[in-house]
Amino acid sequence: MHVINTIKVGASVPNEKVAGGYQTTTATSKECTPIFPRSEGEGNIQPMHLPQQARQVGVPVAKHGRAQEKGFAASTAALTGESVRSIQRRIRQTEILGDDLDRIIGTSLDKGVELDALIKLSEPDRKELIGRAQSGGKVSAVKALKATADDEFYVANVRARTLHEFHQKLRRVTAIVEWHLAKKGGAA
Repeated sequence: MHVINTIKVGASVPNEKVAGGYQTTTATSKECTPIFPRSEGEGNIQPMHLPQQARQVGVPVAKHGRAQEKGFAASTAALTGESVRSIQRRIRQTEILGDDLDRIIGTSLDKGVELDALIKLSEPDRKELIGRAQSGGKVSAVKALKATADDEFYVANVRARTLHEFHQKLRRVTAIVEWHLAKKGGAA
């Protein structure tokens, strides 16, 4: 695997090593060819003076020299052919939902997107939704999560407006008090 590195015409490239580092010069694309050698069918590859991006090949080895074991998700993904991320997502769903998974099977919540939304709901909302789904109702955790988010947004918006209106009234009252104080101080 080659890391492709492009260079603009006129970019500064290392020229020669001098005390304290490299002296740079401006190079054209033709002058960059010796610095960025090309094989047939390849683009620019990373120059030797820049660190290579290492990609691990084979079994990972720890500092102590023994091969590291694959994690549960990685080994399960290798056996099932699913991605490691999808296995991790299922593990998280299982950890959060626990015994409720048995109640969800065969209901309208028995879908990946519904399970993803269900784990984001609060526990009381989740239990209530699972109960309705178990009794045969066609419910959606995605819609419930959106409604919860909409409610939270509405409450936050109302609070912000109320706070803004309070500050406006406070400024008006302060201005009136200051006006009265200035009027009283000027008359004295």
